[in-house]
Parts: sequence; C-alpha cells; structure tokens
Amino acid sequence: MQGFVARKKRRHSVKSDPNEMERLLRVRDRINNRVKKVNETIEQFKKAYDSCNYTISITRAGPAREAERDRSKKFIKEKRWYEGQRDMLQNQAFKLDRLIFASEGIKDAQETVSNLKELNGMMKNLQDDMVGLIDVSDEIVESLLGGSHKATDHDIDEQ
Repeated sequence: MQGFVARKKRRHSVKSDPNEMERLLRVRDRINNRVKKVNETIEQFKKAYDSCNYTISITRAGPAREAERDRSKKFIKEKRWYEGQRDMLQNQAFKLDRLIFASEGIKDAQETVSNLKELNGMMKNLQDDMVGLIDVSDEIVESLLGGSHKATDHDIDEQ
C-alpha cells in the first residue's frame, strides 16, 4: 500500500516543464500540417477518380472500360484509406487541443490561488496596520483630552 501512496504523491507533486506547452503546440502544428498534406492527397485521388469516371462515360463497353472501372475502384479505396488517416490525425489534434486547454486552465487556477494567497497576506498586514492606527488614535484622543474623557460609542452616536 505504501508503494501506491508514494507513486500517487510523486505523480501529483511533479512540476510541469515550462517548455511542455510549447512542445504540445509544436506537436499539434505538425499534426495539422500532416492533415493538410493528407487533404491534398485526397484531392488528387478525387481528381483521378473523376478523370476515370469521365473516361468510363465516353468509353464503349469492353475490356478498356472494365480496366478503367477497376482503376477507379482502386482510387476510391486509396482515397478512403487516406480519409481514415486524416480522421485519425484530426482526432489526435482535437485531443491535444483539449489537453492544451486543460493545462492552460490549471495554470490559470494556480496563478489565481497564488494571487489570492498574496492578497490574503496583504489584507492581514492592512488589518494589523489598522489596529495600530486605532491604538495611536486612542492615544492621541487621550492625550488631548487629558485622559478625562474617552470617546465611547454612546458619545459618537450623540454627535
């Protein structure tokens, strides 16, 4: 059981590398560039398929037409394979985008907590300063009035 707890603590205490975000962005950009290249290849297969279909439409029935039809089927099959690869790459890019978004959200939350802690410390210092000022104010009032009269809540309410 201790091994599990130690692994869990180690996993959660690991600081992220500052270059991690940049690395994720580079990977996502490479994937997106690959998707563009695959889309260009798919377009080439579409053009080749359209060319085959045109040839089939103007060719009379026979072995030439069947050969062109087989060639057309081959283009469709390869185009579908590339479309599958493109879909897989787009899915990877989407997952990376989600990871990047979550990572940025965590960093923002950490920064917010850090700022709130700092603000809390500042508020405590301000509160201590205010208590000190109230004490000084009481001393001034006491010295001016010669100690004979202290301002009470009742006196303040009357004025």
